[in-house]
Amino acid sequence: MASFATDRSTIPIPATPIVGRDLALAELTALISRPEARLITLIGPGGVGKTRLALELARTIDRETVGDVVLVQLASVSEGDAVFPGIARALGITLVESVSASELIVDALATRRLLLILDNAEQIADHLAPLADVLAHCPHLKVLVTSRVMLRLAAEVVFPVEPLSTDDTLDGALAPASELFVARASAMRPDLPLEADDLRAIDDICRQLDGLPLAIELAAARARFLSPAALRDRLVERLSVLVGGPRDAPERHQTLRATLEWSYDLLDVDEQALFRRLAIFRNGAPWDAVEPVCNADGALGDRTEEFLTSLIDHSLVRVSDRPATGPRIRMLNTIHGFAAELVVDRAERDELAEAHALWFAHLVIDKPDADWRTGTPELRYWTVRYEPDSANLSLAIAWLVERGEPDAIVRLASGLMSFWMELGMYAELRTWARKALPIADLASPEVQATFLFKAGAIIGLTENLDEAISITRRAIALGRQTGDIRLVANATNSLGVMRWKLGQPGEGERLQREAIEIVKELGDDLGGGLYMTQIAEQLLEAGEFDRAESIIREALPAIREHRPDAARLVQGSLVQIVLRRRDLDEAGALLEDSIAIHVDPPHRNPVVLAERLLDAARLAAARERPDDAGQLLGAALAKLDASGLSRLDEVRRAVEIAMQDLNGSVDADLLQRESGFGRAMSTPAAIELALDVSRMRSNPEVNDVANPPDDVGLTERQREILQLLASGRSNAAIADALFISERTVTTHLTRIYDRLGVESRAEAIARAHQLGIRPAPAA
Repeated sequence: MASFATDRSTIPIPATPIVGRDLALAELTALISRPEARLITLIGPGGVGKTRLALELARTIDRETVGDVVLVQLASVSEGDAVFPGIARALGITLVESVSASELIVDALATRRLLLILDNAEQIADHLAPLADVLAHCPHLKVLVTSRVMLRLAAEVVFPVEPLSTDDTLDGALAPASELFVARASAMRPDLPLEADDLRAIDDICRQLDGLPLAIELAAARARFLSPAALRDRLVERLSVLVGGPRDAPERHQTLRATLEWSYDLLDVDEQALFRRLAIFRNGAPWDAVEPVCNADGALGDRTEEFLTSLIDHSLVRVSDRPATGPRIRMLNTIHGFAAELVVDRAERDELAEAHALWFAHLVIDKPDADWRTGTPELRYWTVRYEPDSANLSLAIAWLVERGEPDAIVRLASGLMSFWMELGMYAELRTWARKALPIADLASPEVQATFLFKAGAIIGLTENLDEAISITRRAIALGRQTGDIRLVANATNSLGVMRWKLGQPGEGERLQREAIEIVKELGDDLGGGLYMTQIAEQLLEAGEFDRAESIIREALPAIREHRPDAARLVQGSLVQIVLRRRDLDEAGALLEDSIAIHVDPPHRNPVVLAERLLDAARLAAARERPDDAGQLLGAALAKLDASGLSRLDEVRRAVEIAMQDLNGSVDADLLQRESGFGRAMSTPAAIELALDVSRMRSNPEVNDVANPPDDVGLTERQREILQLLASGRSNAAIADALFISERTVTTHLTRIYDRLGVESRAEAIARAHQLGIRPAPAA
């Protein structure tokens, strides 16, 4: 039976406060205040918090805006012909046998100002069409519906309710999803451990659960007897762990499985089949993969897209469409896990796995080999487009290794090695270089040669140089046998780099010069220029800076002409050289241009990015910005740790050199403290800070206003910001004066307030005066 509440005092009061919905509540309040917004549907997956948001709106909205509020709970209504009679009864209307319930509702509400909330309407959404007539004849009525599906009425305004954000906040506070976990877990366990490791585990939990409030609350209930780290490790079996909701919650909200089963049962047989089959994808898939993979047997006829649209309408599948990747579909992790459990038929599972593997394999195999050549614009394009499908591609090659043809496996491995190198996925590189090596002997000579060249380079980068040299020599022999002169040049250059690493610089450079001559005979100035820059990289490591600079500057014109992006990467190698001459403005300009290509995700190779962050740390130290230097060092070390390559000799040497440079100019305690902040930075934040540092130029105003160190632990940069703050400048004006972003200013101000023990701008200015920190002079 539907139930109702007709004034604010009888709207159910939730047992716990709402968390993380301030912005959504403000947006919804503004929307419902608009005269044209008469029918609003809060739509989202089960457990996302639609009802909770609707109740909060009912409790907080100004009655002058909407008049009375009536709540009708429809979860228990399953028969279509009971919907409007139930709403009428909730409104206190006496039913008359000869008059339809919708007509009686119109008569009762024709002049009444009212907000009617229809909660949990998904199972009877098809029977709500009479709402259109009710709204047409009741000008002061507004209807707010919570549903997992759209109503598909002309007047409907859809308001998506998203899961809580799992992203860190700028001021260092908990992400909204983590805040919800802590709030609910602390209520049951006041001594909940909240040290740094615990908070990281809580963040991981909330990310695994996609920020879904119901899932987070069910997980938090387990914190009574599990530490956050132990709970995170158990979430591999999400649906069996996420049980035990409050007894006074609806039955479908007492376990996550019950919530998902409720949604699944609303689907027809074909929609259920597609829902199950979508579980074959990992991290979603391109829209155009759904038909060939999930309908490989033709069982869905020509209606796959129709069924997919229905799953989207039921909030079981999400869709995004970005220029870089095109339209993609994805399930929340919890929903994906439920769908995967439903695929119990072995034949269906095997058929799906084969169709999935072949579709993703042919993304690589059907493209020209040149598209997968390292450093090409084509490789960058495909890397950006298919970066979200890294897991799908790994699954495809794993299936082919078990059952596929050698040529297909080796060609796929060759393409994916370039793809993974661009992304810095070294674990995948090592794994599949090793697994495909025995199979390579069975492939055709042309396919085998390309694979061996790449495998040799990867094994030389991460493992055994002697083995890598042997593999690369095999590639050269096969290249000569098949007449692939360019491959011979590439492999010869790679062999030269390996000789440098073995401490044989003369032989290494000889081989690289041989490769340059080969490509010059092919008329390839670009290839020659790129090989030259690799010689320069080895000279830099050897400390021969003048010769390295000369070679880079000689090679750059040809590289700029044919491949501007590659030129910007190469310019990064000049930064360290120019810094040693103390030409800080030129170093900044080179660094800015080089690091800017990392801005758009995926952020290029993490090792290359780490090297640029190290350069930015050196530049920050030279600019007397020790806090920035420490943070950038920490961010670089975090990137290297994440790559799995922090033990490589050349990487270790680069870090050691940077540490020596910084230890000579930055206080050791400050460096350690700030590098801790840097390690926790997101990649976009680290790139932004590096760009801020690179954009600094010689600035008399900034250089002249520095004061002696104070006694509260402010860094040089923080004192400068405080001086500018004391002069009455806005965050934007401070950012302009220091050539940094407003976001960076905000981050610094948060730390300044903490170190001064103040909470506001006015208090910070007053404290600056007490410390004798003078306002910066007017611009």
